[in-house]
Amino acid sequence: MVRSRQRQRQLARARWERQQGRRSAQSIRQRRIAIVVAVVVALVAAAALVWLIIRIVNQEDQRTPVPVLPSDTSRPSFLPEPSSGPQTLPSGQTPSPPTASTETTPSDTSSGTPSGTSTASSQGQR
Repeated sequence: MVRSRQRQRQLARARWERQQGRRSAQSIRQRRIAIVVAVVVALVAAAALVWLIIRIVNQEDQRTPVPVLPSDTSRPSFLPEPSSGPQTLPSGQTPSPPTASTETTPSDTSSGTPSGTSTASSQGQR
């Protein structure tokens, strides 16, 4: 009887060792899966955060008004800037002085703009 009892103990010990081996392998596998999942979730969260920051910055850039430089409204913008030196025209022509009908003075209009043009504020536009 001693031999059968000893044999049962040996079989029980072998079974327990196999179970422990499977349990440790399974815990190692679960730990690796958990690490991979955590890394993937962290990368997705970081990408979402970067995307959100970039989107907020772009929206703030779009909302920031571009400063508008004041322009000289006494003459149309398509005319060239007057130069201080003498002007030479092709084929020996001399420039004619500006006529009074194209120039406006501040006393001509109350808004200081030429009579043929209007400003955006007088039209109610932004």
